[in-house]
Amino acid sequence: MRRRWYIVGTALILAATDASAQGLRFGNHREVRPPDYATLMIGPFYSTIEFSQSAGYKYTRSKGTGTDFLYANRRGVTIEDGGEFPLTTRLDLRNYLMISRSTDLDMSIGISYDHFPLGTQEDQFNVLLVDEGIYGSFSMGVMLSPFCKGTAYDKMVYRTDYIDTRGIEDPYGGQQYEYFRNTIGLDMDWLMAMNHNLGLSLSREDEVPHDEDEYGIQERVSYREALIYEYALYSGLVLGAGATYTQTDYTDPTRQDTRREDYSAFLRFGEDADIPLTGVSVLSLRAGYSQGYHWSPPVADESESATVSGAASLRTQLRRNLSHKLGYSRTLRGGFNSAFEQVDAYDYRIEWKGAASSVTLHSALKEVEPSSDSVNAYRDWSSGLEVSYPLRPYINLQFSSKYSVRQNRDTVEGDEEWVYDYDTWSTRLGTSFAVTRKIDFTTYVQHVERYSNSEQLEYERDTISGVFTFRHRF
Repeated sequence: MRRRWYIVGTALILAATDASAQGLRFGNHREVRPPDYATLMIGPFYSTIEFSQSAGYKYTRSKGTGTDFLYANRRGVTIEDGGEFPLTTRLDLRNYLMISRSTDLDMSIGISYDHFPLGTQEDQFNVLLVDEGIYGSFSMGVMLSPFCKGTAYDKMVYRTDYIDTRGIEDPYGGQQYEYFRNTIGLDMDWLMAMNHNLGLSLSREDEVPHDEDEYGIQERVSYREALIYEYALYSGLVLGAGATYTQTDYTDPTRQDTRREDYSAFLRFGEDADIPLTGVSVLSLRAGYSQGYHWSPPVADESESATVSGAASLRTQLRRNLSHKLGYSRTLRGGFNSAFEQVDAYDYRIEWKGAASSVTLHSALKEVEPSSDSVNAYRDWSSGLEVSYPLRPYINLQFSSKYSVRQNRDTVEGDEEWVYDYDTWSTRLGTSFAVTRKIDFTTYVQHVERYSNSEQLEYERDTISGVFTFRHRF
């Protein structure tokens, strides 16, 4: 494929905070050592094995086009509404093998089986971890000298996400996106002096969707090369500069390939990158410029995307238990359906925390402008409330309600979600407590409703559930 360069120009990050000191001790290098999580140790083998069995009752009532029931990050195939007694058996394994003083292998996997005796959903065998997937990583320490260390690694993940047609997570109406991602790379650090460090990173990332017919356009190979220099002025304050080069090639001949060059200069004081304004307020700032080039094969139809980028946030402690945060950011990111997307994001959050209870109000707005004329711009707005309140010392009440709006701009022909606007309202009330040291009980009531001018996007679902779960760690 023809190659062009995608250029993301100079980014300036100004940041300061009173957080803990920042050192330059091989920050780009991971030491090979046994994990803290292990409960089973046999020579160089470390492991955690957990078995769980859940049983309970679930009642579901739906109306409209609807979507299949999403349970534990897996969407079972719904056959009919009504009562059910779901049984889930699950085995989680976290394994670590110390191969040598400089080589290790970390592998996590979970398997489960969902059984629905009354036949409201199809039984399902899963090789997935909730919200994670199957993870494995193989790494080997590299030591060229006492002052030059590194890590060679191979990281694998196989997981399932539920996304809308724009690639955004949508647990209520999203489609299943199952994929394998493998990243192989090398991270190196050269500690030139006590306060000078030079870091180098090289990697290749492959992403392969399971469903080639539906998501073949997402299959890609990305190469990344990064160089960073850090200079510590004094404890906690670090100046630096870096450059990153990324080349992404898509297997689908109709998908636009991209090239990226990132250059940055930064000032960092602590990990949170915050500037203390007063005794109760902190400010975070970032400014830069982003520019990209992409083209449509097989002809050299080159296009350019450019924008001023940056971010700012203000966090204030209004009272001892009351705080709020206001933020804004503009970024240029890779798009799911187009080469790039310019994203303006605004968010506000106010939170009250008591001794055992909490209340949070949040609101967010995103304006997204794709680089492709065949993908229309859109706006996402959402607001929500989350409440946690102790009914008893051992019983906690959890309430959440969220309302979100999708508004399409410059409507184009295509998927229903690109043509019609829709609103989604989800409300959930539940409790949880420990019956014994190994048995938990959770119960909840949930209402989900989506409104739209398109009947294909409208649905409504009510769910009532109560489940006992037994867990045993070997």
